[in-house]
Amino acid sequence: MLRRVSLLLALGACAHAAPVARAPIPAPPRVIVAAVAESDPTDVVPKPEAPLVTSCREVAHVGDSTSVGLMPRIEARYREVGVERFLPEISGARSMYETYRGRPNATTIVRRMRAEGYRGCWVMALGTNDPANTRGNLVVLRARIDAMMSLVGSAPALWMTSKTLKARGAYRNANMENWNEVLVAACKRHPNMRVYDWASEVMDSWFTSDGVHFNGAGNRERGARIAKALARAFPEDGAPPASCVVHSFE
Repeated sequence: MLRRVSLLLALGACAHAAPVARAPIPAPPRVIVAAVAESDPTDVVPKPEAPLVTSCREVAHVGDSTSVGLMPRIEARYREVGVERFLPEISGARSMYETYRGRPNATTIVRRMRAEGYRGCWVMALGTNDPANTRGNLVVLRARIDAMMSLVGSAPALWMTSKTLKARGAYRNANMENWNEVLVAACKRHPNMRVYDWASEVMDSWFTSDGVHFNGAGNRERGARIAKALARAFPEDGAPPASCVVHSFE
């Protein structure tokens, strides 16, 4: 009987014993999401400019003494914009009408090439001697440009504005400005003609001491810029720009 009472007391003590403590379940880790700052449009890296490519696969470069310093590097510059055949016709003192020491003028060169079957593009890197020889006569310059374009026909033709650093004499810049004026006006009569505005891009530091020709830096810039202007004037994809005047950059 005593053993039974002791057993019951023991069971009762177990029933009232404190529950066994359990380790707390850890809370799930907090996920911290960093705020994403809105991108600043100025931080966007611009896409590289698409390479300039011209529709002109053949180019006849008719030039005077200001083109002599372009050789031979300008051929590589033309090839960089897609020209496959480069025909240089460059000679000192060249104009569209006058001759010098028996050398053919630009009109004779273009007439001969056309007769031989040339049908490619033209770069008329003239405009130094013609305004000097005519003393900037607007009527005569207009007639010379129109006569040359009649020989070129419908082929793409890129002409160039001119600039000198001279204030007096036949090569004074005022005569060059007359040339530039007549040249741009000619575009209205010749839709296949475009004018590269070299005069607005050339820097005074690119001239030699004579104020007419160009030093090494000037020739490097001139060659590269003529090629780019050709590609902008007569692009491979799309029609030529509506504007007569083109630049080497946008």
